[in-house]
Amino acid sequence: MVDQIRFQVYQNQEQPFAFDQGLLLFFGLSGSSRILHGTDEVELGAAGILVINPFELYRLHNEQGGSLLCMRISRQFLQFAGWPDDLHCSCYAQSREQDAPDYQQLRELYAVVFQDFFQSGAADTAALNGRILQMLSLLRRSFSVRSAVPVGQDTTIERWSSTL
Repeated sequence: MVDQIRFQVYQNQEQPFAFDQGLLLFFGLSGSSRILHGTDEVELGAAGILVINPFELYRLHNEQGGSLLCMRISRQFLQFAGWPDDLHCSCYAQSREQDAPDYQQLRELYAVVFQDFFQSGAADTAALNGRILQMLSLLRRSFSVRSAVPVGQDTTIERWSSTL
């Protein structure tokens, strides 16, 4: 399952409108970046975080000195985790100033997944997958704004996350 996530760095560049079948989690590394998604344009500073949902149209513009790290969780992994197709997350924190516990936990999980991905590689996919499942569970529990499956009902994500 290691090939089911991918990381990409964006520095001082623009990306035209695009969408992805997977879930995208942008993390601000430095400077300032603007991301247009849906009808909103947000500014992402260092330690800011933004989730782009599957099939959501977005456009990226990095300001001078702006760097973003993007984690892509594939549609196959989302299906493996039981992520409902109609689940929509609204997760945006402009910078570290918004240190609500759920945002801080998401940042920490993001950092751990990034570290495990590059240090462990294929050696410990179970631990890496477990952390990604924890991240998906947190997104679903704390940041979902609409879904056909009510939060709190037993889902594959919670079952997998609790067993790992």
